[in-house]
Amino acid sequence: MIKLSFLNLFRRKSRTFLSVLGIAIGVAAIIGLMSVVDGVTQEYQSIIGGMQGVWAWEKDVADNSLSRLDASYGTEIASMQGVRVVVPELWLVPTSVDGKPLSLSEASSISSIPSIYAADLTAYNKLRSNIWIGEIAEGSMLKPGDSGYVLIGQGIKENMHKYVGSTIKLNDKKFRVKGILKTESEMFSGIIFMSIEDGREISGTPSDIVHTFFAELQNPAEDQAMAQKMEFRMGDKIDFMTTSDLSSVFSDILGSFDIVAVLIGGLAAFVAGVGIINTILMSVLERTKEIGSMMAAGWTGGDVMKMVLYESVFIGMLGGIAGIILGFGVSEAAKGYGIPSVVTTTVIINSFVFAMALGLAAGIYPAWRASKMNPVEAISGG
Repeated sequence: MIKLSFLNLFRRKSRTFLSVLGIAIGVAAIIGLMSVVDGVTQEYQSIIGGMQGVWAWEKDVADNSLSRLDASYGTEIASMQGVRVVVPELWLVPTSVDGKPLSLSEASSISSIPSIYAADLTAYNKLRSNIWIGEIAEGSMLKPGDSGYVLIGQGIKENMHKYVGSTIKLNDKKFRVKGILKTESEMFSGIIFMSIEDGREISGTPSDIVHTFFAELQNPAEDQAMAQKMEFRMGDKIDFMTTSDLSSVFSDILGSFDIVAVLIGGLAAFVAGVGIINTILMSVLERTKEIGSMMAAGWTGGDVMKMVLYESVFIGMLGGIAGIILGFGVSEAAKGYGIPSVVTTTVIINSFVFAMALGLAAGIYPAWRASKMNPVEAISGG
């Protein structure tokens, strides 16, 4: 019966193909979206994993680059018991690189979009870990007084053909590349690290203004308590958030993308389900006389129902396999644009089960209808 059910799919190849394609597109959409969500989550968690402290920026500002804080706030934060070091920071996007205006619309990938992270080097070098910039692959770390020098990410190195010792012009100032960052994350491979003084010079930011502060604590385990103390003391001026809070917020944002993936998958499931019902139902109607003959020869309604359900399950299976292959293609395409993407075993298994369940559910009505045929009427009417 199983072999017969499988061969029945090839009686109308084009119709079967369209049904399989409908499932494949739905499965591929789910895998593609979920792989990006998982990839971004992994990269973000790896980035903030080594960061233990409190981040501060202007109250009620949506983006850190829009924040404007008085530099004197850093002294007030540093004076609080339990704070080890406070790093003033600037977050900038250059208007031009090597004399060419920066065009985000022409960027081929995330890694080809340069972004500047400028920090007080004296404070930064006191940190236990290299927050944001990570490890150095080539060259050496910036030191206090290293004006006119930068560290660049792998994306800048590869896309702009830079190396240790080469120059890079940011806005109207030339810099010497002192080191290449390891930056395994595509999200940060376009980073350029410089001193806060250089950052102020190329951006026109006043000397008494910073965008954010990062406060490293004596005891990282006390980050939530310290954030609450800072909020109580300066909460009318500054928003404070621990890196674990940032992780939680980021997870919530990505959770909304999970919902989008489910909604897209649900829409695709509805369309594919209608296609399968149409395919199987038309196949049953075309084989009315044949099914009637089977039942006259001793097949029961249950046997007929099983045969038709097998056919719909096979369509779901083929669609699931094709969708998984297509989903891997979508994931690789995302990587080509610098978007982190990871296809997990869980996503593959869930997507395949989804395709099988969809095929089974869509075949119930056609199978039930076929099982209720009257053999005599089927043969004479077929």
